[in-house]
Amino acid sequence: MNKKAKQLTCLTVRHEAADAIIFQKLHVARNSAWLKARAKRPKHLDLMTRAEKNTFKRMLDKRFPPHPAIMARAVAARAIA
Repeated sequence: MNKKAKQLTCLTVRHEAADAIIFQKLHVARNSAWLKARAKRPKHLDLMTRAEKNTFKRMLDKRFPPHPAIMARAVAARAIA
């Protein structure tokens, strides 16, 4: 492996690690938002209906959009299928 290729692979690994960290942070943010919303709900409404879950997920997707790298992978996967 030549020097340039080594640098490139090192860079991609570093980028993937950064992506993983960002992805993790997004997940934490989404989960904490979910927990906060759940905490505000009265106890007897603990079981959310499917429609409620979907609207909540949509709201989360708007507030914390998926990372561009993940979106690109999803698009590529759809193109292959």
